[in-house]
Amino acid sequence: MTVPTPAVPATGVAQLNQTGQWAVATVTGGTVQGILVTSPSLASALTPAIPASTVTATNSSTNPVAVAITGGTVTVVAVNGVTQFTATGVTAVVPGGGTIALTYSVVPTSWTWTSLLAGISGSPVASPYSVPLPPTGSVTLIYSSAPTWTWTNPLNESYDPGFYGNNALAEAAGYNPYTVLPYAQHATLAQTGLATGVSN
Repeated sequence: MTVPTPAVPATGVAQLNQTGQWAVATVTGGTVQGILVTSPSLASALTPAIPASTVTATNSSTNPVAVAITGGTVTVVAVNGVTQFTATGVTAVVPGGGTIALTYSVVPTSWTWTSLLAGISGSPVASPYSVPLPPTGSVTLIYSSAPTWTWTNPLNESYDPGFYGNNALAEAAGYNPYTVLPYAQHATLAQTGLATGVSN
């Protein structure tokens, strides 16, 4: 099944995956500082208090989080000890179990943590970069110069979106429990063997 590629949205605007299936978005070119993939099934991230300058905060989730930092006078945003940004007004992606530390002379006015299915940030993000998009999930690009992108069908591109996509992949591949179970069914199919919804 072909996946239509929507137009690249404005920076910071979420693009919903309305294809009804998993897709892969490959972002190429431009000057991209962040690619954020969210899913409605993810639990909300808890936003901790902003720590003192240079003190790390840990993402205790197994999922990555997007940390949107605004205000203050920030000179370094470091993720896992590596500088990603040198100013405020940015969104850093912290992997599951990872750390973030801000170096500042004036504390930021806010930082907001959002759970992600996948994501990357940097100045800039390496190109090309591909991310998985679940059905009804969304992808947000943060950029100063617009990139291009293509959406593809992971079944056609040998892309494995992981265990959370197995049900959709099985359905797309034509999985039918009536034809793959080791015993034929009666009641539903009028055959002997195991039943569907009746006692044997």
